[in-house]
Amino acid sequence: MENFSERYYNVFDTRRVDVDKFYQNDAKLVWNGIELNGRDAITKHLVSLPTTRHQIQALDFFPMKGSLLFRSLVRAQISSFEDLF
Repeated sequence: MENFSERYYNVFDTRRVDVDKFYQNDAKLVWNGIELNGRDAITKHLVSLPTTRHQIQALDFFPMKGSLLFRSLVRAQISSFEDLF
């Protein structure tokens, strides 16, 4: 899981348009209470966010029937606070 997380956040921070490769077509992501359904919706949302740099603090995962729930705690540095507004 650690190698996956490092690769994911590296792509997220440096080549965000390629983050879609980490999601299946029917993936679901809950981002700050907003439910995003499908790879295209997830990618569109993530690409719209300000530039970031992540540092992984903790990882956890929960095997589920037919899938895996993955949770990470990261510290993110946003390129510009003004980008948020």
